[in-house]
Amino acid sequence: MLTFLMLAIGGMFAFVLAGLFALPFILLGFALKLLFLPFKLLWLPFALIALPFKLLGGMFRLFFGILLVPVVILFAVIFLVGAFVSALLSMIAPLIPVALLVLFGWFIYKATTRPSAAPM
Repeated sequence: MLTFLMLAIGGMFAFVLAGLFALPFILLGFALKLLFLPFKLLWLPFALIALPFKLLGGMFRLFFGILLVPVVILFAVIFLVGAFVSALLSMIAPLIPVALLVLFGWFIYKATTRPSAAPM
């Protein structure tokens, strides 16, 4: 129980140390965001000019996405069926020598036995 308590306290100290290490970087990021805020506000009219083109591009992307989703689903189903057949054949493939041996035995049996006379 004491070991668990010591490990828990050590974990808490590790989190505090990690937070103290990350704090200057968080403050630096905040300061840089405040520094570049005027440039972002200056860029806003250009972003508003580009907005219709972005919306048009989004509509084309949505349209082609709706068209291509059934094709992608069809290819995925074909791929899954092919993978299943391939897995099935890979499990059956080691039995080929046994099947050939059985066929060879059947051939010898058919070659050495006479056909029975049909009763009249």
